[in-house]
Amino acid sequence: MARPTLQLLGFLIVHVVAHAQSAAPTLALHLSPASGARGGGATFDLSLVAPGSPLPASLQWTLHYSSADFTVVTAITGPAAAAAGKSVSCVGGSGSHTCVVTGLNAQTIASGVVATVLLNISPTALNTTSSVELAQPAASTVDGRPLPLASIGNLLTITPVPATLKITPASLPGGSLNSAYQQILSVTGGMPPYMWSVIGGVPPTGLTLFAGVLQGSLAETGTFGFLVEVRDIAGATIRRAFAISVHQAGETVANVVNGASFQPGASPGSWITIQGSALSSSTRRARPAEVFNGLLPTQLDDVGVTVDGQRAFLSYISPEQINALLPNSVSLGTVPLQIVNNLIPGPVIGVTITPLSPSFFTWPGNYASATHADLSPAAKARVFEGFPTLPARPGELIILWGNGFGPVSPPVPSGFLTPADVPHTINTPLLVKIGGAAAEFVGGKLSPGEAGVYQIAVRVPASAPNGDWPVVVEMGGVSSPPGVLLTIQR
Repeated sequence: MARPTLQLLGFLIVHVVAHAQSAAPTLALHLSPASGARGGGATFDLSLVAPGSPLPASLQWTLHYSSADFTVVTAITGPAAAAAGKSVSCVGGSGSHTCVVTGLNAQTIASGVVATVLLNISPTALNTTSSVELAQPAASTVDGRPLPLASIGNLLTITPVPATLKITPASLPGGSLNSAYQQILSVTGGMPPYMWSVIGGVPPTGLTLFAGVLQGSLAETGTFGFLVEVRDIAGATIRRAFAISVHQAGETVANVVNGASFQPGASPGSWITIQGSALSSSTRRARPAEVFNGLLPTQLDDVGVTVDGQRAFLSYISPEQINALLPNSVSLGTVPLQIVNNLIPGPVIGVTITPLSPSFFTWPGNYASATHADLSPAAKARVFEGFPTLPARPGELIILWGNGFGPVSPPVPSGFLTPADVPHTINTPLLVKIGGAAAEFVGGKLSPGEAGVYQIAVRVPASAPNGDWPVVVEMGGVSSPPGVLLTIQR
C-alpha cells in the first residue's frame, strides 16, 4: 500500500503576535483522500525558507491528535538543522506533543527542512478521516519579535523578516529651477511589495513619487517639505520627512570647509565651517550654560545641522557662518549635510568625509596657532595689535593647535569636552616638518577642556634659521594644507 501523505488545506499565513490575548492559531492537517485503507504512516516537514536577518532564535509547535487515530508521533531533525548542529526535542504524551528546535541562535542555518514529524496511523483508523492539528506555531527572533509562518503542501514554512522598515537616503539633495531631478528612495525590512505615498506636505512643483522614485522637472524655487509613508504587504509602515530646496540656476549655496584651515577636508570628530548666506537669524556663540554636563549643544536658537542623518554639535552661528563639530560616527565618503534655520530645512550639501583631515588653526597672516610651554602665543611681533608676542626659538618645545587628527585612546564620546583625568592621545603616527626639516614629535592629544581640538607638541629643529617657515604635518598618507607659517627667531 502506498504511504499516504499529509496535506495542508490551502495556503495560510499566520502572524504570531507576542502576548496576544486572542486564541492561538491552529493549522489543521488532513490525510490525503485514499481508498479507505486503514493503518500506515504519514509525515510532514517544517522548512526554513530564505534565511536572512534576523534568523529565528526559537521555533516550536504543539501537535494535537486523536490517540485512537495515531499510535506514535515523533519528530526528527531535518537536514538543514542537522547541518547547523541543531536538534529537535518533543515532550508530551497521548494526544499531544510539544516540539522545540533546540540550539537555534543567530548562527547561520541553511534553507531547507528543519524538522520532520513522523506519524504512525492506527490500524483501526481510516486514512480519509484521520487528522492532526498543529497548534500555537511560533517562531521568534532573539529579541522576541515574531516571525510569520506559512503553510502550503506538506510544508510549514518560517520566512525570516529583515529588520524593521527603513527608508534611505536620510535626506535629499536640492536642485536648480527648470532642471531635471531624479532621486531613488529605497526601503529595507518588512515584507515586500511596498506601497509608497506622500501623506503630508507637497514635493517641489513638477515632481512626482511613484514606486520609490521621485522625479520630474523642478518648476518653482523655495524649500518644500513633505512626508513619505511606506507600507509593506503585512501592514507595517514607516514615515520619513523630507525637504528639497530649489534655487535659481547659478545661485550660490552654502559651502563646507575644514574648521581650521578653511580648505576642503573633514573627518569624523572634526570641526567644520559652513559658509553661505541666511544661515541664521542671529549671531552668537554657544553659552556656557548650553554646554550641559560637558556636552556641546546641537541647536542654537532655531539653527541645527544634520550630517549623515546625525546632529552636529554647534559652537557658533551667524547669517554667514556656522561652526560645527562632526559626530565621531559620521560615515566615510560623500554624505549629506543639511541646515535647519527657523524650522525650515535648507538645501542638502554633499560633504566628503575622510578618515583624517589634519590641519592647524591659524592666526592672522596664516600663521600657525602655536604656543610656548606656558601657553603664551609663539608668534612674531604685531600679529595681534596691542598684544606682545614672542616667536618660537630653535630647539624650543612648542605646541601646535590643530583639527582632524583622528581617533584617540582612550576615546572621547562625540560632542563632549575632553576630560582632564588622563591624556587622550592620538592613535595615528605623524611627522611634523618645519621649513622642510623634520621636527621632533613629542606627543599629540586632545586638548583638555576643549571639544575636538588637538595639541601637537614638537621641538623646533635646533638648526632652524630665523624667518617665517612652512609647517606641515603628515599622517596616514595625508598632509595638512600648505601655506601655514611659523616664525622662528634666535
